[in-house]
Amino acid sequence: MPPPVSVFHQPDVKVTAVPAWSLVPSPRNYNSSIIDFEGERLMAYRSHRMDQGGRCGVVICDINSKWEGGRNTWMNLPEQVHSVMVHHEDPRLFIFNGRLHLAFTETMFHGNNRPYTCTMKYARLKKVGRGKKAEWQIDRVYWPRYGKNGGSHQEKNWQFFEVRPGVLAVIYKADPHTILELDEDGESVTQVSTAEPESVKWPWGTIRGGTPPIRVGGQWLTVFHSATPYPIPPHWRRYYAGAYMFQAEPPYTITKISQKPILVGSEADGHAHDPRNIDSWKPFVVFPNGLIQEDDFTFFVSYGVNDYMTVIAEHSDFFLGDPTFKNWGPKYFRTSNASKPVRIFVHENKAPEWLRWKPGAIVAGQSEGVLETKDPRVALHLLENENADEISAEEYQKHTKHRR
Repeated sequence: MPPPVSVFHQPDVKVTAVPAWSLVPSPRNYNSSIIDFEGERLMAYRSHRMDQGGRCGVVICDINSKWEGGRNTWMNLPEQVHSVMVHHEDPRLFIFNGRLHLAFTETMFHGNNRPYTCTMKYARLKKVGRGKKAEWQIDRVYWPRYGKNGGSHQEKNWQFFEVRPGVLAVIYKADPHTILELDEDGESVTQVSTAEPESVKWPWGTIRGGTPPIRVGGQWLTVFHSATPYPIPPHWRRYYAGAYMFQAEPPYTITKISQKPILVGSEADGHAHDPRNIDSWKPFVVFPNGLIQEDDFTFFVSYGVNDYMTVIAEHSDFFLGDPTFKNWGPKYFRTSNASKPVRIFVHENKAPEWLRWKPGAIVAGQSEGVLETKDPRVALHLLENENADEISAEEYQKHTKHRR
């Protein structure tokens, strides 16, 4: 199948790369988060510290109207914990109690074929100095305890937000939609709200964390990522971005979700050297971490692309609709060559599915084929990768009747 076009040429969205020269010197500056705070537009991003063996750290900077960074400052987080080098990854900026905060993933690679572990933490920030010399620094780090966030497993992609004045919450899971509320100590979970299971469907893989949500029209809006298997090793996944809205009150049920991906990771955007020399990198990535509403019709989303570049996407439409896709199908398609089956990876960690066309009319000695599907992912794949044409139910019935 042909690769998707570059993120810079995908429809319905304008994408601008943050210039590498405006960020810290590193082969990879990515997975960025943007926010407006006290008259400043700020960005935090993940980078490799070339002065510390290429470990991942977090940088915060100003960002101007051209999406150029300035006044880059490494966050003063520890380099080692218990003599193990730690990596600080995938920052997410949010405001709580009128203060700027930074969520991040703290990762440890243990060696000896042991799997890595990661923990979700967040920090309250403070500004030190005055004028152009002022810098953001860590004021206090918090470590919430819930699920497997004790340090010996893998927790990531929590999305922090101030759900009510003075109450800090976390999107913990999308299906079922699960919201945690934290105590005043910032680390103890006092309430867990869970929506009805299977109240949301996303055909492009499991919904995973993304941007801290923002209030829009009385509800919350967030942009997330997902992934589906990719058939050519060693790059085992392709990433997608979508958006959903959810209610402002418990159980915080998801009310709308994108009816198609709003951005798709592509090999057309290349990659960069990983200074850690690891071979588990999956480069077809779009990874949203920050969301700003500019006006009623303009939203800016910061993405990491292919684990090396940071971009800002201007979205005017998230194509929101029924979160269960119940009224979506079926859809019907036709191809000029019914002898060629379609291989498609629909679900994570599952073998590919083979879709076979029903033979239709004979044209120039070759059998046309028709196919019916109720799966939006299959439909989009057919349109984009198989040179198929969408047809009406009547045309579909006509073709199948012709072969009986």
